[in-house]
Amino acid sequence: MKASARRAVLAGLVSATMVTSLSVGATSASAIGRVSCTSDEFLKITVHFGDNDIEGSDWCYANKGWTGLPQNLWITKIWTGKNVVQWRGDGRWQPQTPIGKNRPYTWPNHWGGVRIDAIKIF
Repeated sequence: MKASARRAVLAGLVSATMVTSLSVGATSASAIGRVSCTSDEFLKITVHFGDNDIEGSDWCYANKGWTGLPQNLWITKIWTGKNVVQWRGDGRWQPQTPIGKNRPYTWPNHWGGVRIDAIKIF
């Protein structure tokens, strides 16, 4: 086999390997997904959009990973279900020690909730 042909084959194999590893990495990192709130085992967050959304809505998530949330979203309660959880706000993941399984989490000093950027399940 000529040297130029070997280089072409090698370059193709390297490219294919890199594409495969990138796609596998992205899939496993973003496995978290929204699900119907049909079980207390899921992560459940109570979200509010704007000042007039008094009742809010429950959003549930399953699987390990993290996901970003809309900027105009306020959260008043987290139920961890069978998950260990952190949220991202003020430029960092909080709380420093993640919230344990089967625990409610609220912000009693912030009756209107808190604004968060993302939620993570470990």
